[in-house]
Amino acid sequence: MTYIRDLWHDEIRDGFLVTTARKKIWERSLEILAQFARLCARHHWQWWLAYGSLLGAARHRGFIPWDDDIDVFMARPDYNEFCRTAAAELPEPFMLQTGYNDQLLIAFAKLRHEQTAAIELPDWPEYHQGMFIDIFPLDALPDGEDSAQQLTLTLEKELWLLTVQREEFLQTIARGGYTPAMPQSELQTVAALPKRQRLRVFEDMATAAWGSTQTVNHLVEYLVHGSRGNIPLAYLQDTVELPFETIQAPVFREYAQALTNQYGNWREPVQVPNEHAGAIMSADISYRECLRLLDRSVLQAGQPHT
Repeated sequence: MTYIRDLWHDEIRDGFLVTTARKKIWERSLEILAQFARLCARHHWQWWLAYGSLLGAARHRGFIPWDDDIDVFMARPDYNEFCRTAAAELPEPFMLQTGYNDQLLIAFAKLRHEQTAAIELPDWPEYHQGMFIDIFPLDALPDGEDSAQQLTLTLEKELWLLTVQREEFLQTIARGGYTPAMPQSELQTVAALPKRQRLRVFEDMATAAWGSTQTVNHLVEYLVHGSRGNIPLAYLQDTVELPFETIQAPVFREYAQALTNQYGNWREPVQVPNEHAGAIMSADISYRECLRLLDRSVLQAGQPHT
């Protein structure tokens, strides 16, 4: 099946030149999404387009012309089941990458295609760097100023800092720059754990909080960037489909309001830098071959694609 119309011809979309090279990247991305969707359908896990992919579906009926990746949301319970189950069920050349099975600690998952390349870390030859879709868990967030909900969020933030910036966070506490809400004995216990076990404690707390509020978002996104784009839990109960290139993809029925909350005036296209613009991308050559054969200067400089 071909997912991109007129795959082998350049075209202009919304004033932006979309080349066949970019279309091939899109085609592979949709192959990965199709594998993800099949697995979710088998297990009755729900998912929704997220971030730029939702924006692309709503505004362009597919990819944003200058974008090249796919983002999806899953509710925390389904996301946990997906991460526990998917790796054993994925056929080659797909692999599931999480914060527990590769060198880089991440608070979401990537479904990768191992016979392609999306090289962002050329000095990490053992790190899986095939093309991917990003899968973000949605977690409970405070509805307002409720003290119990705010305490949970504070503890989650402290656990995240212990996970990714342990030494800096402990030094800040030691010099009096921050007074933790977490009891000292518990803080010391968590701090002594290996990094991936600290991540597990963080994710276990997020899992325990699921359903305790009426507001959700990707928790780490919230901790880093604040409340922009928070989603009412009720949106997850009502799903519709929007065209995305040649497929239909699930979105919240209230997707327009969700996009307004996230981006403001989302209907007016604004070209922004591509988050993966410096990555070396190939829909045909594996990242292992690229790392082995490409000139070192190309790997270090990156190779913009159009």
